[in-house]
Amino acid sequence: FRAGYRVLECDFHAHTRFSDGLLSPFDIVLQARRRGLDALAVTEHNLAFPGQMARWFSRRVGGPTILVGEEITTNRWHLIAVGLTERVHAGAPLRTTIAAVHAQGGVAIAAHPVRRYWSRFDAVVDQLDGTEVMHPLAYGPGGPGGWRWEDIRRFYERALENGRRLTAVGSSDYHFFSPLGVTRTLVFAERDDEAAILDALRKGRTVVRDLAGRDYGDPALVEALARE
Repeated sequence: FRAGYRVLECDFHAHTRFSDGLLSPFDIVLQARRRGLDALAVTEHNLAFPGQMARWFSRRVGGPTILVGEEITTNRWHLIAVGLTERVHAGAPLRTTIAAVHAQGGVAIAAHPVRRYWSRFDAVVDQLDGTEVMHPLAYGPGGPGGWRWEDIRRFYERALENGRRLTAVGSSDYHFFSPLGVTRTLVFAERDDEAAILDALRKGRTVVRDLAGRDYGDPALVEALARE
């Protein structure tokens, strides 16, 4: 416990073999347990049922907490939706898509917002709940086409400079070889169930640490971690 909350280690971006991942929805639950995660969002590309399968299995084997999600994927932007009841179809404008996520009680998180996606996300920053700040790209020099971790971090900082503090999220974008949860989010929640985790995400009660030891997120919670 810190600052009166349970501190949960969470990963909100992971894929299964139903698109371009390696593990089944059941296997990814077991891997999350091995990796010491308290909660995992299964966010398959444009599919929600793998997350539903993972949650069904996890409830029968004693956890961790699984949140049904989706990486809504287009060639213009990628959006992580967490806390869904059904699939959100890609193809609508981004603002309409975010509204559809919110209509289900879900949380909308900008996925790896590299510079090529900035113009789309900038236009809806008032609607976004959060953004990925840490991503496995931080461990390397970046990828082709301008995929740089520094730009992901800079998107968060730019929003903050313009008066919008998005919920800071660290995710592994797990597919196969790199460890699940290699970058993760500390969530300050009242409980460890789905509703409490979603509430914490909506209210920005997270902290994410980068490889240099710099913390992002709620300043009071960053201070509580250092103090306590």
